[in-house]
Amino acid sequence: MAQISFQDLTKLPVMREFYNLVWALFGIKVVLRSTDGTKRELIGTPPARSPFCTVLRDNPIGDSLCEECDRQHVKEARERFSSLRYQCHAGLTEFIIPISLDSTIIAFLVSGQVLDHDPTEYQWKKTKLVLEASGVNTSVLRKLYFDIPAISRSTQRDLIAQLELFANYVAATHNQLLLLQENRNKQIVARAMSFIQNNFSDSIYISDVARAAYTSERNLRRVFRAETGMTLIEYIQDLRTEKACKLLLSTDKTCIQIAIECGFGGPQQFNLVFKNKRKVSPSVWRKTRSLISQP
Repeated sequence: MAQISFQDLTKLPVMREFYNLVWALFGIKVVLRSTDGTKRELIGTPPARSPFCTVLRDNPIGDSLCEECDRQHVKEARERFSSLRYQCHAGLTEFIIPISLDSTIIAFLVSGQVLDHDPTEYQWKKTKLVLEASGVNTSVLRKLYFDIPAISRSTQRDLIAQLELFANYVAATHNQLLLLQENRNKQIVARAMSFIQNNFSDSIYISDVARAAYTSERNLRRVFRAETGMTLIEYIQDLRTEKACKLLLSTDKTCIQIAIECGFGGPQQFNLVFKNKRKVSPSVWRKTRSLISQP
């Protein structure tokens, strides 16, 4: 059964529209992160990080600290199966919102990089001490720290609730669309197979199969291969070859007669297709099988 994936979510236009709306209303970024925390995808136009975080992560030590902090809190949110609001190692408030389907987390929305209130000199000194203790050069970070947006805790709670509602609604809605498309594709293939099985002894045109399957030729080719792992031509040739094998063993009809009866059109095409499928010519296959079946 189909289920929307992390990569599917990253491609949804509605996710990008929502990202831009959150950016416009709150001035914060939203990133999609995979369930194991190893993949992250920007889903909108503004930069994925605040200038403070960008400079911090340009430093190899700072980047390592940020990645480890992210991994730890993604793991915690996954284990708790609930949204997480936390203080990162640099003292910024961040949020992780699980996106789930049928009790399974398929991705996380990661947002934040804000302060709970306007930055103060005291806060900066605390952050500076923590970063410098880890070996991070803070000389260019002070000004950027004071530019970090501040959002009250009550507004943060409202924002987290909106992110939860939106993300899970989008995931559930698009998963239903995916399931409907999967069912539609199965119906297309079933109708195509039925038509081919009833007509493979005659000349078959893809346009006729598409018409019987209620779809376009292009879509039929795409869907049929995706669902069966073979092309329409391969499927038709398989049916004709199977029918030819039965006639070769159960009748005394000539290869020319069998070729025409099975829809190959003539002995040359029959030989070509049969050898491709069975690795020997029809006459050799008949002789070999007949010897095997003898007591």
